Amino acid sequence: MRPSVLTILVLSVLCTRGARAEVPLVRDGTPQAVVVTAEQPTPVAAYAAQELVYHLERATGARLQVVTASKIPAAPASNVCIGECQARDAGIGEGALPRGGCVLRTVGNVLYIVGEDGDGDPLAMDTHAGTLWGVYELLERVLGVRWLWPGELGCYVPKTDAVVIGDLDETIQPRLLQRNLRPGLGLRGASGFTPEGKAQYAHDQAVFLRRHRMGRVVRLRYGHAFEAWWDRYGEEHPEWFQLLENGQRGPSSPGARFSMCVSEPGFHEQIVRLWLEQREQQPGEFININCCENDIRGLCTCENCMAWDGPQPEEIPPRFGPRVVSDRYARFWRAVQELAAQHDPEATVVGYAYVNYAPPPSEDIQLNEHIFVGTVPDVFFPRTDQEQQWVKDQWSGWRRTGC
Repeated sequence: MRPSVLTILVLSVLCTRGARAEVPLVRDGTPQAVVVTAEQPTPVAAYAAQELVYHLERATGARLQVVTASKIPAAPASNVCIGECQARDAGIGEGALPRGGCVLRTVGNVLYIVGEDGDGDPLAMDTHAGTLWGVYELLERVLGVRWLWPGELGCYVPKTDAVVIGDLDETIQPRLLQRNLRPGLGLRGASGFTPEGKAQYAHDQAVFLRRHRMGRVVRLRYGHAFEAWWDRYGEEHPEWFQLLENGQRGPSSPGARFSMCVSEPGFHEQIVRLWLEQREQQPGEFININCCENDIRGLCTCENCMAWDGPQPEEIPPRFGPRVVSDRYARFWRAVQELAAQHDPEATVVGYAYVNYAPPPSEDIQLNEHIFVGTVPDVFFPRTDQEQQWVKDQWSGWRRTGC
């Protein structure tokens, strides 16, 4: 049977591509490579090398040697270069690394795992750890490693006697600016630990979360932003605070929670003023504007805030009562962002869509990519299919605004 034209073309391509890369790490349970770092590797690169060696040994029983670039032995012939070590030899310059990401590349008998790394603790959320992500990507793909829960018992590593890396040339960038799960060790359930046990579990949990690429490309500041404002500004600027139905501004009683008068221009100006002061104190650092309301419904009944609200539903569930105020908060965030953009077009605002401003705003409300909205549906797990769809609908409704 004669080969088809397509078969001939495929064979021609394969024959003209040149020699395929092959980087054996382990064969027959015997090390075939060394792990190479820079003379003074970053903490992230040093830790990434340890993680690679640890998992390879659990998979194969073979422990690869870790050396610096000036002490590469003549044998074995294969190298795994971790971090910035010899990266330029593979054409991986600083411009090739996405923020918080990595490059995986094989050249001849060398595997390069190079990432954009910070200088801090490898287990800290704010330390960029691209090289570490590259190691984990390789371990998942090639070895089938899975991390099921914190601690060594939750680390699943299939057994094998050979690990060989073929052609590889890939740039990997985090899909999300921030990936995080709250660890929960501060909850009452952690009280059963001994001090030593709690410290060990905290470490194991940090390792587990990093293995699942928890971290952030930029540090976003959020959380209830105005809880201290009444004590600080209430006497001089009561107009910045909620107007209650009884005509009172501020908390309904001493120490009570309160929301803000989010339509008040002077309030917006003070937010931006404080943001500019913080930028001056921390030059060169990314600092967003935290516009997250205090842990309470939006309760202001002033004329301007009410005018900012959209049409009210015919029936409002109790959890959203007494009034849905999503439109006013969307307008608030946009007003602050536009005011700050006069100083810096990249000014970024973060807000919460919460309680009576959790539902999406009216369809004519438009935000922009410099406004980040954290949806807080308060529908806890386990969820019914109907509840899960509702949560997704809220998220999609806010996403439609362009935030």
